[in-house]
Amino acid sequence: MSDYKSGETDQNFEIDMEQDEELSGCNLYDDCGNRGCCRKCRCCCRGATGPQGPTGAQGPTGPQGLSGPTGATGPQGLSGATGPTGPQGLSGATGATGPQGLSGATGATGPQGPTGATGPQGLSGATGATGPQGLSGATGATGSQGPTGATGPQGLSGATGATGPQGLSGATGATGPQGLSGATGPQGLTGATGPQGPSGATGATGPQGLSGATGATGPQGPSGATGATGPTGPQGEALSTIYLASDQSLPSGGWMGIGTSGSSFVRSSVVTPASGRITEFVFSIRDKVLGTGDTVTATIYYSGCGFGDPVSTGIEAVVRGPVNAVTQNCCVHVTGNFQFEDCRLLSVQVRTSLGVGALSDGAAAAIIITA
Repeated sequence: MSDYKSGETDQNFEIDMEQDEELSGCNLYDDCGNRGCCRKCRCCCRGATGPQGPTGAQGPTGPQGLSGPTGATGPQGLSGATGPTGPQGLSGATGATGPQGLSGATGATGPQGPTGATGPQGLSGATGATGPQGLSGATGATGSQGPTGATGPQGLSGATGATGPQGLSGATGATGPQGLSGATGPQGLTGATGPQGPSGATGATGPQGLSGATGATGPQGPSGATGATGPTGPQGEALSTIYLASDQSLPSGGWMGIGTSGSSFVRSSVVTPASGRITEFVFSIRDKVLGTGDTVTATIYYSGCGFGDPVSTGIEAVVRGPVNAVTQNCCVHVTGNFQFEDCRLLSVQVRTSLGVGALSDGAAAAIIITA
């Protein structure tokens, strides 16, 4: 059976032939009768090339071959033209906040600042007066000089006895003859410290020093608590106004309503909203001209429900002539004091003096009420 495999390349075939020829000068014949078979008895004959067979299935990938040596670096190509700038990319999301860094080491303590200058020495207080000198005691009599004895050894110091009371000073005796100087005795023990003498009187107070500069203003203190609310003041009087006016000719004896006028109290009246007092009344005849001595009188009337005749409140305003463009005294303001209940009807009746006639442009009135 032939060892030739149909998948081998022509290159492999030629290499096998060269190797067989070099090794043994093979002159063997293969099973086909062709010379040139290799010593391995593999069939090396090839007939005419047949048609291309179908492509076999993809074989497994062979192992990675060794990398060939790196070729020499080619010359640097020319830099291409810079492309247009791309659109601005979207901003990336904000990264998470990193952990808190460690606190830095405490800095070294700064050098000691220079010592401030010493303030001036204050004035010394005046020295107190010296107390009186005590009387000196009388000097005792000097005893006779005895013979000097031999100096004995230094004895141990005995305990200091309590100080006895001070004896009375004896009278000074006559001075005896000067005795011979005796040998110097041993150093006596130091006497106990005497009591502290009384303190001297306090000196007079020195003069007042100059005042120091005013210190900086301290911080604002906290606000104090809110004080208690004061008592409520007395209730003031509530005011309200009822306006009446007519937009048409108003004859003598006519009644004023809200924008109207007529011959009926009931039809021209308005109602009071609450109990109160009529304290003021204002009345104007507008541009009606009055001669000297002419008058126009307006009177406030009231009624319960309009049954029967209305009752006068006694409050009336009188406009007196002359009234014209020069005098400008077409209005009068009067005060009153009439108490009424709520749900009462009010209206104003206008009467003119003889010869005045109707108020061609009507009139206006205001009734001021306090609760």
